[in-house]
Amino acid sequence: MSWSDWKAFWADRIEKVPEESGVYQLDTATETIYIGRTDNLRRRLMEHLNSNDLCVKKATVFRYLVTTSPERTEDALLKDYVKKHGKLPECNKKRD
Repeated sequence: MSWSDWKAFWADRIEKVPEESGVYQLDTATETIYIGRTDNLRRRLMEHLNSNDLCVKKATVFRYLVTTSPERTEDALLKDYVKKHGKLPECNKKRD
């Protein structure tokens, strides 16, 4: 398992993402703003792109990782992020 390359957060890039379970990361030019999991990467990324959520709208790039255990992988990624930065990514804070 390995991360995809970073891709521009545009519909034509998301259309090429597999419809498989996995985790994904949304970033601005300077920081990670969201780490999430889903059972369908393409569908979920499109939902974020078309969302009215102002936090997620800040995203400019994304990457993803196909995995059969997205919950466990997301949990590990968020724990690592908090350990490194002392807080959750900006848009993940709404989940608490």
